[in-house]
Amino acid sequence: MKNISVIVPVYNEGEAVKEVINELQKQIKRVDIEYEIIVVDDGSNDNTKEVLKSLNKENIRIITHPENMGYGEAILTGIKNAKYEYIATIDADGSYLAEDMINLISEIEGYNLVIGARKGKEFWGSMLKHPARLLFLFLAEFTVGEKIPDVNSGLRIFKKSSFLELKFPAICRGFSFSSTMTLAFLAEGKFVKFVPISYLPRKGKSKVNYIRDTLRTLQVLVEIITFYNPLKLIIIIMFPLVILSILWLLLWILTKNFYYGIYFNITFFSSILIFAIGLLMDLIRMKK
Repeated sequence: MKNISVIVPVYNEGEAVKEVINELQKQIKRVDIEYEIIVVDDGSNDNTKEVLKSLNKENIRIITHPENMGYGEAILTGIKNAKYEYIATIDADGSYLAEDMINLISEIEGYNLVIGARKGKEFWGSMLKHPARLLFLFLAEFTVGEKIPDVNSGLRIFKKSSFLELKFPAICRGFSFSSTMTLAFLAEGKFVKFVPISYLPRKGKSKVNYIRDTLRTLQVLVEIITFYNPLKLIIIIMFPLVILSILWLLLWILTKNFYYGIYFNITFFSSILIFAIGLLMDLIRMKK
């Protein structure tokens, strides 16, 4: 690979962004490639703007959003302005190593997307965050039917042409951008590779709102299932109804209670109706 555009989305990262950019320049110069670093300041209101002005501007372009538009929107701005086919993204909070990005560059040949799969205690987080991450990974794997070590890593390299070919129309503009992108690539049968990387404690305050962003991520999962394979969503909804209908049927047979018969009919025919809706959704999807 001869050239790469590195996108660094920035929002109130004055504490770490200069060190991240300097390390990027240092590490990229070790390999024989042409590069550009696109820093997208997403409406920062701390000292980020002053820090960016003090950077060594060699091969650096700074694009500023007048207002905070979201993590995904910042990356989309970078993609639109990238002049090279291969694009890398890395966060500006110091949680990723620039040398890991260099390692990903060597893995991209033959793939559409290479993702740095994080590991260690910083990735899994607290006792509360750990089970939530496990659940999310399970749902993501159920969505695309493949093993996913890390669905929303901010360190990744992909082909610009492959990204622009994606059929999914609702790429998220917020923190769920990385998750949406990963699942869309996998769902559309593109070649995706996961490479283990280090993950360090971030510098500065996190911008993630876990309740809001978790709900948004679940919304993204539902949207992706509905778009690519609606029958999977229908199966999730149908499963508890089928179990309930079996239980009501058994109770009706054993007790002869009239009300159990009514409950059985409601749940059974509801599951049939939902399945029919799922078939119709799948037919519409295939027609499109």
